[in-house]
Amino acid sequence: MKAGASAPFGAHLKALREAAGYTQEELATIAGLSVHAVSALERGQRHKPHVETLRALSGALHLTGASRDAFVAWSDQLLDSNEQRAFRSLGALPGRFPIEAAAAVARG
Repeated sequence: MKAGASAPFGAHLKALREAAGYTQEELATIAGLSVHAVSALERGQRHKPHVETLRALSGALHLTGASRDAFVAWSDQLLDSNEQRAFRSLGALPGRFPIEAAAAVARG
């Protein structure tokens, strides 16, 4: 991991979440993650997220095109070269729940 990479990634993740109109709880539910995991990433306290976590977030945030490319670029700061290849080769996968169903649950 590059020095100082976690804080910019966390700020970027928070901005994407807010732009999507999600609370941390909603994003966590849609991505199939814990609220603690989303919060820790945003605050820069989790420095090495799993590739699957990054894929789940990318899918839950419906990132495509340029926004997905930017997310991958930010994520590259946190991943080693093998993890970067794994993330890029499989692309962004949705969270563990179908997006529409998870969004309905999250919004109550």
